[in-house]
Amino acid sequence: MSTTNKTTTYALTALAALWVSWVIVQYLGYHPELSNLVRHHPYQSTILGLMSLMAISGAWTLWRLRAKKYLKVPLRGFVLITGGVLAAVIAFLAFRMQPTLAFTDHGSAVIFFLGYTALYVFMLLLLSLSSIALGRLLLRPLHYDKGHHLLALAVGLAAWGFLGTLLGLMGLLQLFVLWPLALVLLFVERKGVLRVLTDWLVVRHDWKIRHWWEIPVGLLGLMAVGVYWVGGLKPYAVGFDGAAVYANLAHLTAGYGSLPGATQAYAWSVIMAMGEVMFQDVKLSLLLSHFMFLPALALAYQIARKWLESGHALLVVVALISMPFLGFHAMVDEKVDLGLLLLSLAIWLLFLLWQQDAKAKKALVWQNILQQPYWYGILLLGFLVGFCFSVKYTSLFLCFGMLSVLAYRYAGIRLFWSLIG
Repeated sequence: MSTTNKTTTYALTALAALWVSWVIVQYLGYHPELSNLVRHHPYQSTILGLMSLMAISGAWTLWRLRAKKYLKVPLRGFVLITGGVLAAVIAFLAFRMQPTLAFTDHGSAVIFFLGYTALYVFMLLLLSLSSIALGRLLLRPLHYDKGHHLLALAVGLAAWGFLGTLLGLMGLLQLFVLWPLALVLLFVERKGVLRVLTDWLVVRHDWKIRHWWEIPVGLLGLMAVGVYWVGGLKPYAVGFDGAAVYANLAHLTAGYGSLPGATQAYAWSVIMAMGEVMFQDVKLSLLLSHFMFLPALALAYQIARKWLESGHALLVVVALISMPFLGFHAMVDEKVDLGLLLLSLAIWLLFLLWQQDAKAKKALVWQNILQQPYWYGILLLGFLVGFCFSVKYTSLFLCFGMLSVLAYRYAGIRLFWSLIG
């Protein structure tokens, strides 16, 4: 980098730091209650411990990177799950050690918490595998069934939701219907499901660390996952929208085994209801609202890696996971936005993959995309966009965006008029 570029970079960085500092000072000035919260935070010791661990790991990484270009840390899925459970236990104990709960026995509570965690993780994994099995079948004509497990999960969930809606219209959203379907899917795709389990839990993935802040950022993200798990694992809906609409519709659908009368889109509530019907547990229904943040952000990381190196992609994802709006949806209100986020990201990933194939095969005009081998990709994209619209009407913007991109790419319409359309 030339001297001029370095000077410009340093000047812009200093200006950005001054601007952020000014915004923070102004914000605290208008919100003095935040200063009181920092001084009297109920989880001061937990936060200080996490910050100390992040500082130590960052210093250690910086010291090791002095002699190496990058550090290679081997990771396996079960190690990350263990770390997430450990973070959840820390968050659980921090909550229980408040004065109002200090008289209870923490040891037995942790044992029960670990048992419930193992049970509901198994339930979510079983539902995920059945969805992946269905998604793999739908992605196979595009040859995307191998290596795109999160995409298969999103496509499978959408297909389950569509199928559940049809069953609900006939009053067949019942235990004796859903379980045979799930078991048949798992049997048909048993080899693929086993490969997914192996990739997620056993296969070694090397994490190449090139920046001192990557491990601290990873620890922060892991702690956020643990906190959100503790907040999302609850016996009944506590959010206003969840208790009044989304979780309520899911519970009514599961109770009747058919679709109740409603005046809005509630396809994701049908998916939540299917989880409650299959396991006869409302907590799983609520987790299908809250815990969708994890596959959604994992898919966001996968998309970000197309343009960013692993460290910066991780930073983007952890920045999202630490924002209050995501914590609200992951812990407080049982809404459908995280499920919609997963489906929306899956749509754009599918479009990117399909676009790469179409470009490689010279599909440069709109007439070609309606012919073999391109029409199935458009059909699947249309199904996913339409299902998103049945989850929440604001998906209309996603529909317009997708149509604009397709029009601009294949119909030769100028970008301005494409976006206006």
